Amino acid sequence: MESYFFHINIHENIDKNIVLEHIRQNFNLRPNYTKIKRKIIFNKVIYENNRFILDDTLIIEAENIDNKVVVSIEGCFANYQPNLKKSYEVYKIIKSKNYNVVLSVGNHKVQEKGLIGFERFCSWLKQIFENKYNNFERLYGKLNITVLPHEFYDYIKRNKSILK
Repeated sequence: MESYFFHINIHENIDKNIVLEHIRQNFNLRPNYTKIKRKIIFNKVIYENNRFILDDTLIIEAENIDNKVVVSIEGCFANYQPNLKKSYEVYKIIKSKNYNVVLSVGNHKVQEKGLIGFERFCSWLKQIFENKYNNFERLYGKLNITVLPHEFYDYIKRNKSILK
């Protein structure tokens, strides 16, 4: 998929639903419904109880793992800069609750006592995903469309005229 992701690791012994409620107070957070094909005869819609769609732009997943809450955020490169702003807002909301937070993508981690600034947040993610984003831009151009990561290719098939 043409997307980026990162994790907000909250090193507190709290339930994921508390964190989701903090996010829900500031954003439209709705359940993520997924269609599963079974034997190509019918589609079954299932509810994923730990994955949500935030403002129709980002996928948020929250899990309790080993006395911490891991919030994963995934956004599409097709609306990269606005998605980064929204991702940062989610981080700010969580950090405002004075939780011990570590941002991570694989081995790349950021942990500070205070809130990291938006510019540092963006440069951290852009550095990690630079090659992937450059490839995206080379293939599709600089897009500014609101689409969820898993819906990007279907959107492109339906709207070929938006490409470079």
